[in-house]
Amino acid sequence: MHKISRHCRAHHKRITLISKIWVASLMLVMTIALPFPSLAQDGQIKALSDILADNALDEGEFRYAPATCDFEMVFPEKPFATKRCEAGSNTRCTNLTSYTMVYDVTTTIEVSVTCVPSDAAKYEAYSERVISLALNGMVKRADITEQEINTTQEETYRRGSLLGSAKRGKQNSIYNAQIWVGQNSVMTTEAKLIGPYHEKADVVFSKILASIKSKDAAISDEEAKSKNSTPAPAQP
Repeated sequence: MHKISRHCRAHHKRITLISKIWVASLMLVMTIALPFPSLAQDGQIKALSDILADNALDEGEFRYAPATCDFEMVFPEKPFATKRCEAGSNTRCTNLTSYTMVYDVTTTIEVSVTCVPSDAAKYEAYSERVISLALNGMVKRADITEQEINTTQEETYRRGSLLGSAKRGKQNSIYNAQIWVGQNSVMTTEAKLIGPYHEKADVVFSKILASIKSKDAAISDEEAKSKNSTPAPAQP
């Protein structure tokens, strides 16, 4: 029987913790099915939810929410935007938004997102099976060694997520890809946490993942918050 090294055990524990923070956010907004149901009863969920309970942007944070996109997410600061065009075309282009941050020269966060226009016909074509196949394609491209893929159907959108472990040179990395398919757009995100455990980097990485949601869900969150903060009418 192969022995599991202390380093490997620590890496798996780290992925589990990030999963818990992510699950806590999903339980909080109640917009998608839990991808890790075994973690739902964990006693740490409430404490982790507290980290994510406030939807208000902190100073310097940037909300990515293009007008033509059905979805949104939050970056710790303003990301970098570039335009990528197909070879020989100046019109078939995609806007790529990316964010990179290095913590103490050891741990790096890399996140990229695109959101392209879609329509009702494409929405119907993007079944959960198609989303799962697309995420499986990312497994080989990103050289993922262990992974879990989940898809879910909501009233107005479909979503798929890949969470896995990979290598970047000699460093372990945690990889997440998500595909969100709406009535008017398709958003694709890729996020990597590269290097050893770093408390701040791991929390920031988790918060970025947790911030991804449909704009409808974001509006519902704000309405609920407004309703809860409205004082009850005085009794006669």
